[in-house]
Amino acid sequence: MFTNSLVLRSRRGSINELPLVLLILFVIIAFPLIDLLGVAIGAGTALLLADQSVARAASHQRYDTALSAMTSEAQGLLSTGFASFSKMKPIGGNRQTGADLYIVATNYKTNSIRWFEPDSPVTGPIDPSTYLYECTVKTHYQVGPTISFQGVPYLGNVPGLGKPFQLDFQASRPAEYPMGLNQVGDVSSGTDGGGLTIGTISIPWDSANTTSGSSWNFVQLYDIVLSYGLNPTDDDVITVLGNNPTWTKTIFTNSGGQYFFDTRPDGYITLHGSPVQVGPNGTSTKLKNGLPLGALIGMIGTNGQPFLIGSSKFDVKGSGTLYLAVNDGDGPVLGKAPPPPNPAPPNTPYVNNTGMFMVRVISAQ
Repeated sequence: MFTNSLVLRSRRGSINELPLVLLILFVIIAFPLIDLLGVAIGAGTALLLADQSVARAASHQRYDTALSAMTSEAQGLLSTGFASFSKMKPIGGNRQTGADLYIVATNYKTNSIRWFEPDSPVTGPIDPSTYLYECTVKTHYQVGPTISFQGVPYLGNVPGLGKPFQLDFQASRPAEYPMGLNQVGDVSSGTDGGGLTIGTISIPWDSANTTSGSSWNFVQLYDIVLSYGLNPTDDDVITVLGNNPTWTKTIFTNSGGQYFFDTRPDGYITLHGSPVQVGPNGTSTKLKNGLPLGALIGMIGTNGQPFLIGSSKFDVKGSGTLYLAVNDGDGPVLGKAPPPPNPAPPNTPYVNNTGMFMVRVISAQ
């Protein structure tokens, strides 16, 4: 009897202590595991946010639209259930998203790296012949604790259990349109053609493209051309380096019935080591050929008369292949262009020029 009574009391004691044991197990094991899961989900969300945001930014053609795309992507991911479960909170960032957009320029020749100010466009000229331009997004967030142990001895000061855990990530992508990294407004051009009044064509340009902010992606342009009884024949984007002293040959050939009705040059150059940016229209200084210094110019055929293209329009003159160049010194010459990033030959006006024009040309007849 004595022995059985002792065993019964022992079993009753174990049953009475079971809730306390389960509570201890949940506090020591289960709840911290939930917090650990919250930190892991928060880390995955923050890393995805950095990667997705920089991918969106790098695909845009102007800095302002790139920054807006990054911010929109970050705001979208912050509103997901994953961010809510992990109690994800941004630390600073553009528009309090925890994400900042940087432009990083790496010099091909010296391997030197320059970081521009966060959430700000590139200052100075763009020179892809010397630099590789990347978009980099840095993110800063606090996550957790999902179940707070604040006030619990020893656990209250542990990040992720008693206080938030800070996560910092960064992701980079090459900029797909480096010439737009210093642009924060629309760049558009008018149209014209030799012997044909193309100016009467109503092309909405950038105002109709709020998603991309640029008429580069305006595919309806070809439908508009067809509606005026013209047939688009070819299109191309040509890179014209500021330090190239020779004419850049294009794929376009005029035979008298073809019209270059659309040009769109983006970018800037600097002349002779000056920090001043020069656009496609050039400066107020006229050279011997009567065209502005630093302007984007064209020529039809190897013996054609150079003419101004600038940022608005140009008329076809003569028959032959279309050539493009930057106007400097006594003008460009025909010949083999030095491959980038090699500079111009010494003792030529082009030697200290930097930057480039990216020129879209569309022809029709």
